[in-house]
Amino acid sequence: IQIIMKYTIVTSFLFLLVLCTQAQSSKQAASTFTVKAKINGMDAKQIYLTYGGFHNSKIDTAQVVNGAFSFKGKVDEPVPAMVFTPDYKVRFDLYIDNGAINISGSANALDDLKISGPAVTNEFVAFNKTIMDNRKKVNTIYQQSHAAFQKGDSVTGQKLQKEMETFYNKEFAIRKGYIKDHPKSFISAYELYAFSNVKTVKEATTLYEALDERVQNSSQGVALLERLQLLGRVQVGEPALAFVQQDVNGKEISLDAYKGKYVLVEFWASWCGPCRAENPNLLNAYNQYKDKGFTILGISLDHSKEAWLKAIEKDGMPWIQVSDLKGWNNVVAEMYGIKAIPANFLVSPEGKILALDLRGELLHENLNK
Repeated sequence: IQIIMKYTIVTSFLFLLVLCTQAQSSKQAASTFTVKAKINGMDAKQIYLTYGGFHNSKIDTAQVVNGAFSFKGKVDEPVPAMVFTPDYKVRFDLYIDNGAINISGSANALDDLKISGPAVTNEFVAFNKTIMDNRKKVNTIYQQSHAAFQKGDSVTGQKLQKEMETFYNKEFAIRKGYIKDHPKSFISAYELYAFSNVKTVKEATTLYEALDERVQNSSQGVALLERLQLLGRVQVGEPALAFVQQDVNGKEISLDAYKGKYVLVEFWASWCGPCRAENPNLLNAYNQYKDKGFTILGISLDHSKEAWLKAIEKDGMPWIQVSDLKGWNNVVAEMYGIKAIPANFLVSPEGKILALDLRGELLHENLNK
């Protein structure tokens, strides 16, 4: 009997030990993420995963063997991520949370990849599919419009162009609608950050206030609030934020030195096509109003000084240009919440912001006033 009792006690102990070990293993698994992928048709030997919040992103590297690769890590909250090869032939977005994420498909059909994992990962897959389906419609209509114009059928071509614009603008409505309908989603915080700019800050603030407290208190929610507060300080009627940055010769240029003049603070870059296309209009405005108390101060988001100087010379811009050559991390651009270029602020002789994003005739209309 004693032997049987000892055996029973030892067996029970081992059983509990196994249960504890399994529970501990399960707990560890839940506190980390794994990404396992098999994408046929890949020729890259390496692939990258970048993930994280707005201010604390990380990047990991994995080896690709016959289209298979894997990543492992840990996140404190659901975060946006991107997988990409060095040549960007394979590139796709996803959302990561701790847990197992599985990816399969073909490098020739990245829009049709099968991605599954934690709830937020699956949620993003469904959301992204809605976006991509809409973009496919835009592309299809564009092709039809292009074909119509080539055939000389301008009536059909113009009709299709209007239809294309409707679907193009629908993407913004889809994204904003998602934020409204999913206040508890971390994806909504990310989308709202992208939606926020100097023109949308009031609406964006209202949308932020409707977000779930857990999302607001996340690192992405905190960064979003900081951005909204920053954008609130660069509105029409507010004093322009003072700054100092070096010109092409290394001389420090201060915005305060422009007091007494109307100055257009223009954010641009040599690699930005729309910026370069707008430069002739800026030059026209400069020549027309330079003797009436108006000037322009260019702030470049370039990395290469050589490319920056060549663009200034080629586009014939006579006004002062400044840059710290940090690209999107330009200190002044960050101060003014710049996430897209071209962008500009018209500042009064007293140093107050009079208007935002003046392009084409709108710039001339405001200067006439």
